[in-house]
Amino acid sequence: MTKREALVAPRKRKKRAKKQIRSNYRIGLNPDCPLHGAAVGGFYFPRSSFKVTGTGPKTKFTEMDGAVVQLNDAELSRIKEQVQRKVIIVMKTKRGTRTQVGNYDSKYYDEAPNDVPLADYLYVEKLDKSPFEEISRPTLQDELDKSPPGEIKKLEE
Repeated sequence: MTKREALVAPRKRKKRAKKQIRSNYRIGLNPDCPLHGAAVGGFYFPRSSFKVTGTGPKTKFTEMDGAVVQLNDAELSRIKEQVQRKVIIVMKTKRGTRTQVGNYDSKYYDEAPNDVPLADYLYVEKLDKSPFEEISRPTLQDELDKSPPGEIKKLEE
């Protein structure tokens, strides 16, 4: 064995994680939400987005509710877990009303009577057909209500 071979550490092979099945979902905020978008579980939930078709002068922008993303089961459970802590904070200022998203378990959060759970406005809809069809939008709070007891703690009001 040469001196160079003695200094080189053997390579460790990383174990590959099993590929999780991803499905198309439409995610977003209901039109009556006071926010235009919110981030939960590493994903952005817009009120609306655009489908872009064509190129150059033939480019067309079609507005659609929410956004279409691919999610797996782990990402869905992370979104369900984190949305329970999110709240829309409504603040009245001299210039009018201001809204922002915060965590109700944060040490900086002071509960106010007009604060609203973000789950009331979020929707996550699994798409079986084309991702650009019209769909109904149940809120994520409706999904949390359907969950078996003990699996997910509902946001206390």
